[in-house]
Amino acid sequence: MTKMNRLARFITNVLGPFLNKVSRIFRLNDGLTVFLFHEVTDDPSEFLKSTGMWVSTRTFQLQVDWILRNFTVIPIIDLTSKQELPRNSAIITFDDSWAGMIQAIEKYLLPREVPVCLFLNFGTIDRRIDLVAAERFLEAQKLETKFGVEDLLDGIDKLPDTKYREFLKFQGPIADIESIRKIALNSNVEISNHSFHHNDAIKLTIEEFLSDFQKNELCIRNLKASGSGNFFAFPFGTPGLNFDERHLKMLYDKGVQYCFSGTSHRIKTFQFSQRLIPRIHFSPIDCSSGNMWWACYKNQILKR
Repeated sequence: MTKMNRLARFITNVLGPFLNKVSRIFRLNDGLTVFLFHEVTDDPSEFLKSTGMWVSTRTFQLQVDWILRNFTVIPIIDLTSKQELPRNSAIITFDDSWAGMIQAIEKYLLPREVPVCLFLNFGTIDRRIDLVAAERFLEAQKLETKFGVEDLLDGIDKLPDTKYREFLKFQGPIADIESIRKIALNSNVEISNHSFHHNDAIKLTIEEFLSDFQKNELCIRNLKASGSGNFFAFPFGTPGLNFDERHLKMLYDKGVQYCFSGTSHRIKTFQFSQRLIPRIHFSPIDCSSGNMWWACYKNQILKR
C-alpha cells in the first residue's frame, strides 16, 4: 500500500469521525462554506487530469450528498440581502465552462432544487478554447508562439486539422452557448463573471482587466437579464499571486459586491462586510466523509 493510500485510509477511518464529533461539540459548522467545482466527467482529458480540476459523476454525487446532509445550501444572491444566514450555510459554485459540469447540474442538482452559481468565461465558450489548455498544448508541441490571449487563440487556429483534433482531445469538451442559455432559465441558477478569457488578472494591465471584466459582464446580461452582476470569481484565485487590491477596488467601484478566491478556507464567522470570500475545492479522490471533512477544516484546525 502506498503512502498516499495509507494517508487516505487514515483520514477516512480516523480523522473523519473525529472531525465529525469535533464539529458538533465546537460548532465548527457555523459560518459560511463556499464549495468550488469544475468539470464533472467519467472521461477526463489529459489537461484536466494534470490540473485535478475534475471529479467523476459518482464522486460528484457523493460530494453533493455529503454537502446536503451537513449544510444548508443557500442561493449566492442571499449574500446581498444582508439578513442573517442560516447555521451551516453553504454555497455551491462552478468555475470555467466545461460541458460535463452543465450536464451534472441538470442531472443531479436542479431536480433537487439545489441553488448553484456558475462563474463562466464567455470567450472560452465562444472560441471553444481554454487558454491554459492552449498554452500547455502549444508548449508541448514546441511551437514558437507568444502567450498573449490572441497569440494563443491564433496558435490553435493555425494548427493542422490533425493537430487541432489532438488539441480538442487534450483539452476536453467546452459547454456550448445553447446549453448555457437553457440552464440559465432555471431560477436556481445564477450566472456570474469569471473573466472573458479566464485571464490571470495579475498578468494584465488594470485597463485590460477592466475591459475583460466588462466584456464578460455584457455577455451575462445578454444571456440573463435578471442576473445580478454582483459577483466575480478570480481565475486561479490566489490573493497576491493572481490578483491584488487594485483589482478588488476596481471591481467594487463597478458594483461587484462579493469577489471569490480559490484559497481552500471556510469562513468561521461570516460578516457581510467580508467582501472577498474563499472557497473549498474537493479533489477527484475526496469521496468519503473523512476526506471531505478534512478538506473543509484542515486549514482552520491547523491555523493556516
